[in-house]
Amino acid sequence: IFRVEAVKTGEECMLEAMAGGKKYHVHDTTITRDIKKGEAIAGRVMAFRDIYVMTGPGMRLPGNSADMLKILAVENNMPQALEFTPLNLIEILSKNETAPEKPADIYKAAERAGISREKVDRTMERMRAAVMDRTADPNVMLNELVSDAGKSGRDILHDVVTAFFGQWNEIVADKSMKNGPLEITLVTESLKNAVLKEVKPFEIANETEQKRRIDEFTERWLDTPYSLIHGKTPRQAILEERESLGIARKDIDFSINFNTIGPDAPDEKAMTLLGQAQSFMQEEKFSDAIAIYLKYMELYKADYIVWYNLAMAYIMTNNELACLACLKNSLDIKPDYEFAIKGLNNLMTHGTKKIRKKAAALAGKYGIKIPGTPTAASGRRKKRKKDGDYHAGIRKDTG
Repeated sequence: IFRVEAVKTGEECMLEAMAGGKKYHVHDTTITRDIKKGEAIAGRVMAFRDIYVMTGPGMRLPGNSADMLKILAVENNMPQALEFTPLNLIEILSKNETAPEKPADIYKAAERAGISREKVDRTMERMRAAVMDRTADPNVMLNELVSDAGKSGRDILHDVVTAFFGQWNEIVADKSMKNGPLEITLVTESLKNAVLKEVKPFEIANETEQKRRIDEFTERWLDTPYSLIHGKTPRQAILEERESLGIARKDIDFSINFNTIGPDAPDEKAMTLLGQAQSFMQEEKFSDAIAIYLKYMELYKADYIVWYNLAMAYIMTNNELACLACLKNSLDIKPDYEFAIKGLNNLMTHGTKKIRKKAAALAGKYGIKIPGTPTAASGRRKKRKKDGDYHAGIRKDTG
């Protein structure tokens, strides 16, 4: 694979090998009639006396694949001797197309873990509905999906997690207005490798701190000149590609998550407890669910999702004070956790006067916007019981 560095129509061209970067001054009267500077071609050259010639018809590659292939070659440390086979090209250039959903992967992994097909169907529906919401947390849906897979081994659970996020990413790609191949390659190769090298996310134990550092680095990376795209910044290159593809969207916002199942992941006993608590929540046996959640929290106090779940169980038993305490624990671990913030806003809006005051103080601590002054608490409770909005929202969000 070569990038066209310069061309003299109908006579000669300067080609740079994608793998290795060696340059070839090639004399050719055929392909030089069609190619342009900056494009990429697939072909083979050979030395002939003191020049190089094409040994057959070169194949022009689509669009701006030259930059994309260069990034792939460099970021993956391709040696000079490496050749792209036709199968390699098909795989690489498929980045020009949006990957189709492959639900079979997640269904197969879930089946091995003992998770029902119906539960996967429900998860898939939630994923499709939530994927365009930038505040949606896929970890909540993952937590629900694996809640009854407690007897599964670590390898099987890892397969479920991998399949889940593979499915999530495919749905994101399908909903993202068909981002161009260069944009996809910059994010999946350059940004990913840069984060791994510079931020070292797997060495950061606190998830909130990990996300903060990744987000800060991503903002800097977007506006840092990158030699593989001719010294442009990734932001400039992405916007130029979108304009060439007729994509009007100007916002550039990537969310990168690194998920592992390491030695600190919930063990079989904890996952069994989580499954039991979830079952009790679905059966509306909230007191039983609370007892099981508390046993789980003795093992994993840093699980902000389960602190939120416990808060929802408490509110369903009208224990607003305990609910607030659990939301505080969740926000202490992850201050930007969307569902805990929603739960806090619910207490500020629908709680008793005393709880509204405490919830407002907690919101101020985390910089959470306080909603408008609610009506009398009694009136709020009557409305809540009448239309069920508050309770329905809690049931829906419980994970």
